[in-house]
This record gives sequence, structure tokens and C-alpha cells, in this order.
Amino acid sequence: MFRAKRADRIKLVFWDGTGLCLFARRLADGIFRWPKIEDGVMRLSAAQLSALLEGLD
Repeated sequence: MFRAKRADRIKLVFWDGTGLCLFARRLADGIFRWPKIEDGVMRLSAAQLSALLEGLD
């Protein structure tokens, strides 16, 4: 997952087993809120990823 500097756009590269998929999302208002980085890694649960893609805090 990649985030733009302004934090209003993200791109997700996903391997589905047959090839790569690229998903892009842009918020008209606000920014994406990211979880904190722990031990140099940012981990997302399925619920956190869903909330992030919906643009929820």
C-alpha cells in the first residue's frame, strides 16, 4: 500500500494468484488516518484496512 504526501490518495498492489491488481482510492474531503508504526512495521487487520479504504478515522 502506498500513500500520497497529502494523505488523500492511496494505491494498493495486490497479488490474486493469477496476476497483480492495482486499486486506487482518493478522498474528496479529508485524509486517510494510518495506524501507528511499531518496530518499524505498520500492521493492519482486515477491519482496519476496510475502515481505511472507507476513509473512516
